[in-house]
Amino acid sequence: MKNTSLIIASICTLALVACGPGRTEQAEIDKAAAEAEKAAKPVAELPPPITKSAIYRCRGGSVLYVDYLGENEAAQVRIDDKVSLPAMLKTEDGAQFTSEDGTITINGSGDKITATLPEKGSLACNS
Repeated sequence: MKNTSLIIASICTLALVACGPGRTEQAEIDKAAAEAEKAAKPVAELPPPITKSAIYRCRGGSVLYVDYLGENEAAQVRIDDKVSLPAMLKTEDGAQFTSEDGTITINGSGDKITATLPEKGSLACNS
């Protein structure tokens, strides 16, 4: 009885080992092709993280919502809580942010800023 159990157990073990995943040449070729394709794709560059968010109230009743990105590399601005996409402002010196079309500028990044907005002109704003 014990010998029969050992023989059946060893046959089952051999059967399970034979069913294991084997490496074939095609699997190796597919793996190498997938790795080469992954290496050839360009790496997506992520935008800088939001480091500070501020709400500025300006003379004339305007409200600016400003998210400063990175180490004052850029800023996103929403005007008067509009649902539209925020304007992306970039800076060269970290002090003056300008939109790509030049219609929006922000000078400073502290508690007091000066903003130039389309149709509103230059405004002094406080957070």
